[in-house]
Order: sequence, then structure tokens, then C-alpha cells
Amino acid sequence: MPKAQPLDERQKARLKAYEKAGYNFDLNRTHEYTRETGWNVDDYETELPPEAPGPPAAQGSWAAAREVLRNYTFPPPNLITGIFVPDQPWSSA
Repeated sequence: MPKAQPLDERQKARLKAYEKAGYNFDLNRTHEYTRETGWNVDDYETELPPEAPGPPAAQGSWAAAREVLRNYTFPPPNLITGIFVPDQPWSSA
């Protein structure tokens, strides 16, 4: 029996299609996107620990938050060990 392709290889074409994907909503109609019309818009924020007045401290909360956002990435595909397909039973790769 041939060995199954790694999950990332099996999903490569599907993921490639997202490279050109646009928004799934109209940015000019966001005022219409309410719970009453079936939308759930997540909008999270948190306060950073305070810093002294003036420019952000080199090792302060602003610098730390900026670094987190600059380094945000999706996990490498080889770390994904399973996918959820709603109409099929669960299984791991």
C-alpha cells in the first residue's frame, strides 16, 4: 500500500488558491454586519502596561507588542497533523 502524502502536500493546491483570495465581505458595507444579520465581528483590544511619558522604551510594553505583531506567522504546514472536514469522521494525518 503506497504511503499517504503528507498533509501539507495534499493541501498545497488548496492553500495556494488563498494567495489570490480577497475579502469575503464588502469593506464599504461593514455597518450592515451585525449579529441580527448573522455576523459576528471580533474586535479585541487590550491595554498595554504603562510606560513613562515620551518615546517608547527600548524594552517596554510597546516594543514588546510591536515585536509580537511583526513576528506573527502561521505555523509551518508540517506541524499541522489533522484537518477538520465537517461532513466526514475525524481522523489525524
